[in-house]
Amino acid sequence: MIPIRELLARLDPKTAMLSFDRSGFAERTWLCASTFANSLPLHVQRHLAVLTTGYLKEPGRPVEQYSRSALLAGKLSAALTGAGEEEDCVRIIEFETPAAILCGSEASVPETYRRAYFDLISTGFATRADAASARLFLRFAGPPAHLQKFSRLTVRLRFSENSTDPHEVAIDLKKHPDGSFVTALELFIERATAAKPLAYRANLLFSNGETVPVTSLFATIPNMLGLLATGNDNPGFFLDIEANGDKDAGEFWADVSLLHSPGPAFIPHFDFNWLFSKAGGGEPALDVTPAGLNQMVEVQARIVSVSPPIPISPTKSQ
Repeated sequence: MIPIRELLARLDPKTAMLSFDRSGFAERTWLCASTFANSLPLHVQRHLAVLTTGYLKEPGRPVEQYSRSALLAGKLSAALTGAGEEEDCVRIIEFETPAAILCGSEASVPETYRRAYFDLISTGFATRADAASARLFLRFAGPPAHLQKFSRLTVRLRFSENSTDPHEVAIDLKKHPDGSFVTALELFIERATAAKPLAYRANLLFSNGETVPVTSLFATIPNMLGLLATGNDNPGFFLDIEANGDKDAGEFWADVSLLHSPGPAFIPHFDFNWLFSKAGGGEPALDVTPAGLNQMVEVQARIVSVSPPIPISPTKSQ
């Protein structure tokens, strides 16, 4: 654990990315969620996000105003998005999402660990002008010596239960030049319009804290299904994985979580809509009746903790 008082946030004005330094250490500090380093697969994932804030320049008691936000997966945050007018401090948010445990090897395991189902209706999935996007976060479980033995991961998505033509995304788990290995995968699923097929892109998170976009992503998209308006014919999707590596690699385990948003591209910011069910808009007395409560949906995430303000210092672009 690193005391918050020892951290200093640095904001690159050109890339709008945040990094963190620790007093007395020359290298960037990699801040990880509290479940990230667990060597066992879990049914819950915790993630980090950053929110920049500024103090209103008015007389009287200081008032902190929200400015921009970004998800934080490695040593660098994603690019901050938002108004960004006054930024003096940053707060680190740890939030939690449900996760499914998956096995990507030919091992004798229960069927529940072979395929995960993501119910989009229960979490209020919505499109905006037929556009939608989602982020799958796959955290690899196991000790470093074990994870280094895997060289390729294939993710299969089935948008109907008995689909014989799944979408396949194959990713090479190449080692970093410094010898570090892949510890997690961000897979983004995006639909620009209902008339266009899904698009896939991915980032690899290495054990040194670097996040690297995947340039050699092999995607097979055999149909127009996926991330369309939900209903009885399109309630969600199934996902399974297959890992390949050395002959003595053994079993591959991971846990995977989902976040979704309306819009043609997944913007890696902190979306407060993940935390709340959609408001009914009617009278409060009617919203809490059985009929009203039946219309409510589950939240996608919940906040675990929020840090005290951490001062921001600008830094030169590298």
